[in-house]
Amino acid sequence: MEVITKLKNPKTNLYREIKDYEFKWEYKPSSQTNPEFYSHEFLSRPEVENRIVDPYYPSLEKFLYEVFEYNNIKVSNIFRVNANKVYPSGVLKTTPPHIDHEFPHKNMIIYLSDSGGETICFTDDSMELHNPEEDDIIIFDGVLHCHNTPKERPRIVLVTTYE
Repeated sequence: MEVITKLKNPKTNLYREIKDYEFKWEYKPSSQTNPEFYSHEFLSRPEVENRIVDPYYPSLEKFLYEVFEYNNIKVSNIFRVNANKVYPSGVLKTTPPHIDHEFPHKNMIIYLSDSGGETICFTDDSMELHNPEEDDIIIFDGVLHCHNTPKERPRIVLVTTYE
């Protein structure tokens, strides 16, 4: 049984806008459990009161629904949208496996750069890896997952959680 499903990217005008968007990156220092990375929040986690953090979010949300409709996926709620940027470290590192929410959800990752940084998903009986190319879009249930650091260029992804 496949854990990761690759979607078709409609590459609409909104998608081109997103790729050209000037992200305001917030530095997240490394810790014992995570390598350093940069983050740009569009829509905060559901437990946050003022969830829309970036005024561009309505346009981004419109594109996300374009992707869902293009791939015949019914979505009732978007929980969180965040862009992440990870720089190469010179040494292959794997981030700690994690689950984004403690409630049932699905994940969608859109790869905005062509830099590698495989996504790895785990289930009780399997492990599956996606070796990304620029503009790839994948979805998977809210399972334990992680990623490898990129080799040469920054890995930029847009992460969406939804139901």
